[in-house]
Amino acid sequence: MLFYVLQVILIQAVFLLFYDRFLRRESLFNWNRWYLLATGLLSFLLPLVKIHWFEKPVFTETLKPVIIGSRSVQTQLSRQITSGYGDLLLYVYVAGVLVMSYWFVYKLYQIFRLTKTNEIIDYQHDIKIVLLQQHREAFTFVNYIFIDKDLYQNQNLPVLQHELVHYREKHWLDLLVFEILKVLFWFNPFIWFYQKRLSAVHEFIADKQILKQHNFADYFQRLLQEHFASRQVSFINQFYKPSLLKTRIMIQKKNTTKQQTILKYLSFALILSGLILVVNACNSKTSNQQAESGIEQIDHDTVIQLKNGKEIQIKVVDDKDVLADDDDEEVAFQFMKNPPVYPGCEGKIGQELKDCMSKKIQKFVARHFNTEVAKTLGLNGEKVKIITMFTIGKDGKVTKVKARSKYRTLEKEAKRVIAAIPVMQPGTQNGKAVEVVYTLPIIFKVED
Repeated sequence: MLFYVLQVILIQAVFLLFYDRFLRRESLFNWNRWYLLATGLLSFLLPLVKIHWFEKPVFTETLKPVIIGSRSVQTQLSRQITSGYGDLLLYVYVAGVLVMSYWFVYKLYQIFRLTKTNEIIDYQHDIKIVLLQQHREAFTFVNYIFIDKDLYQNQNLPVLQHELVHYREKHWLDLLVFEILKVLFWFNPFIWFYQKRLSAVHEFIADKQILKQHNFADYFQRLLQEHFASRQVSFINQFYKPSLLKTRIMIQKKNTTKQQTILKYLSFALILSGLILVVNACNSKTSNQQAESGIEQIDHDTVIQLKNGKEIQIKVVDDKDVLADDDDEEVAFQFMKNPPVYPGCEGKIGQELKDCMSKKIQKFVARHFNTEVAKTLGLNGEKVKIITMFTIGKDGKVTKVKARSKYRTLEKEAKRVIAAIPVMQPGTQNGKAVEVVYTLPIIFKVED
């Protein structure tokens, strides 16, 4: 999930960089509006796009648990907390969402209160005009146009016509979408940048419509002479924003041809294609890394327990044995359709074949692991976990053996035992031999 979020942020950064560098000063405002809307939402979808020729199929299977000796070890293991940082990040994220949700609701309440404390006029169709008293401002939200009473009566400055453009173009909906995204992704600064740029484009669009009926110099001269208030609500279309006024004047003087803009969008198409390729390449690499690191995400363990430092008792868990108690749940497996066949499991099919394969590997490891190694480390009463991963190749041989533990001696012994697993019939998928990755945790608990 974290990798997905980082991809979204980086993609949005690229999209906004392109917009600021090549499109922001162009006068085809509706094109810019749809660019911001499309890329803002597309950034959440691009990391999910998969190109099949980037994918390398990896089949990963988890063996059933073997408990040697006491069951209590398995119970204790299942209650371990794997990561405190994950919980902390979740709490921080939820806290941020709650704060942003409160702020969003509060701003909605402010607007709602204006409709209850001021005169409302039914203008036309479903448009309602809220006449503000001594606010000297104008803004639009949904089908409500909030406007100072004096500005409403002033025919020389077409404030109402300006706000009607926002209503007809449904600009409020654009801003509301990004306001919701700000609540959910409050930690992503580019959501805020997107909303700010969309708000500016909305003003450019409205000004352009007004200037079709009014003189350029007169319109902006009156705008500069008036004194307005500015409400700090990010999802409303405000008539006056001091920081934007100079840009509104300058950009209306620029005339961009469609040919120029089309060329820039063609260059964007190249960038988009490159992004898709890069994202897929990164996802493919990450999937392989996750497959290799998946050995740290196993919930069920193979337990080798030493009693009195030397005695070994083997017990294989199956559907009718240890898991029969009410407190236990059946272990979930994700095997491929035709898994590798361990020697002695020939002739079995379906679940019987899978269970036979699992049990024989577990028994092999339990019986061939040199338990004297644990004794030399002085593990008295200590529980040590060895995480192993190995691949059964297309020729049925065990390869790519990996092991991880805080004791190097145990890692080496685990690798030795896993590498000695007999050659099997390889697994197949769609009639072709494939590599299959297995994970096998081993737990040592030496009792005095």
